[in-house]
Amino acid sequence: GITNIVINAADVPTTNKEKFQKRDSIDSRKLCRSLREGSLIAIHVPSREELEDRGLVRLRKRLITDIGRCKNRIKGQLNYYVIDVPDQIGESYWPKRFITWLYNLEMRHGSGNFTIRTLVSELERIQELKRDLDRHLIQLGKEKYSDPIKLLRSVPGIGMIGALTLITELGDCRRFRQFDQLCSYVGLVPNVYSSGQTEH
Repeated sequence: GITNIVINAADVPTTNKEKFQKRDSIDSRKLCRSLREGSLIAIHVPSREELEDRGLVRLRKRLITDIGRCKNRIKGQLNYYVIDVPDQIGESYWPKRFITWLYNLEMRHGSGNFTIRTLVSELERIQELKRDLDRHLIQLGKEKYSDPIKLLRSVPGIGMIGALTLITELGDCRRFRQFDQLCSYVGLVPNVYSSGQTEH
């Protein structure tokens, strides 16, 4: 039966003395005073469902980063042992023939062969996980967010993943009372430090 709100600590009015005399008792009185005056504004707390959908979209970004790391490790091994990639193979976009060439590459010793093949297997496994995740995200978009995705995709440059990212990161946009609040939330409002004729 008790109403609870979550407050951004930086938004609680604080005197200069309270900044240098920080104790739990002082913080409690400060919160009580602000609550009595009605100056505390609750922040948005996303639901468990929103957090899980957001986590799924963020996982895709982590997998893309992992794919880049795997590719760099493989290239690092080739550079370390001064192994040149044949011109007809090409490695710019990591085509299938390049992966096949890596699997068939014979190092001087078995340890080198095992290292290269393990790195390539790791890359392929993460790429497979990303493909599965992409399919799941497309399904999620169709089943749960079809209307907002359709609206967002009408904007040039926004695809399925971009639309899902906006939806899961922003949540319900109606919680922003002004457009400036939305811009501030996504980091499009710069910090300003101004005094007299000086402005940073």
